[in-house]
Amino acid sequence: MARIEEISVKNYRVMQNITLKDIKPFSVFLGPNGSGKTTFFDVIGFLSDCLTTNVRKALEKRGIFQEVISRDCQGQEIEIVIKYREDNQSPKITYTVAIALQNGAPIVSRETLKWKRGSRGQPFDFLKFENGGGEVISGENPEINDKRIHYQMDDPSSLAIKTIGQLSDNPRIASLRRFIEEWFLSYFIPDQARQLATAGAMEHLSREGDNIANVVQYLADEHQETLSKILKLLVSRVPQLEKVESEPTIDGRLALLFKDAPFSKPFLARFSSDGTLKLLAYLILLNDPNPPQLLCI
Repeated sequence: MARIEEISVKNYRVMQNITLKDIKPFSVFLGPNGSGKTTFFDVIGFLSDCLTTNVRKALEKRGIFQEVISRDCQGQEIEIVIKYREDNQSPKITYTVAIALQNGAPIVSRETLKWKRGSRGQPFDFLKFENGGGEVISGENPEINDKRIHYQMDDPSSLAIKTIGQLSDNPRIASLRRFIEEWFLSYFIPDQARQLATAGAMEHLSREGDNIANVVQYLADEHQETLSKILKLLVSRVPQLEKVESEPTIDGRLALLFKDAPFSKPFLARFSSDGTLKLLAYLILLNDPNPPQLLCI
């Protein structure tokens, strides 16, 4: 599984110039309000949205370019640099994407993929684009002297890795595309989890967690061992909690039920505390039988 080791961000909201090094497989970010924790995760979400749609639409979700770029940085680029490895044995790859305004519209002004082959020599770009045009070295293991193929993007606000990463002769680029596509950001909202869901099992928790009852049902049907592990951990942290299950209602929806040990009947999720619902959601995310490549909570 691919893993990020370092992230640098320039001119993205409060993050005018920051670098996070030595990122571990499980990392916790702590800090006071306003220090940039939410903004850091939004950088991850922004890059994912850029790949899913394009830079223009990803920015529209957050306002406009002028609202996302750091204050006093108008006329400059937003830049995100990610250093990652495809697995523990593979060389480090550096992905850089920069976004700027061109004739009032946001475009991908720079986009590169770089690595070093062997223990000697300097890192080199095997993907290099500027303003919608650029070159790519194809193949399983691009070398600096290999043939470069020119491409021109139809839409300069689209990432090159989105288009070129769909071609089978660019496995390194395709690997990055798949990696980013499988990122998942959880913005769990307890009130959403309290709503009755449409009946039917679902494999993964949604962004806001409104399908938590469906996921509990899926785990009960397909991964009973995993659900038992989750509930054991939950019970160890929530005094008196005995059981959690989902049950279909008479109108064809699905209710999430909690049962406390002193009582004979379970109660609906809407009577459960925010903390209990959050803990259940996070345990489900962290014990997903088929987890995303990158999970941000």
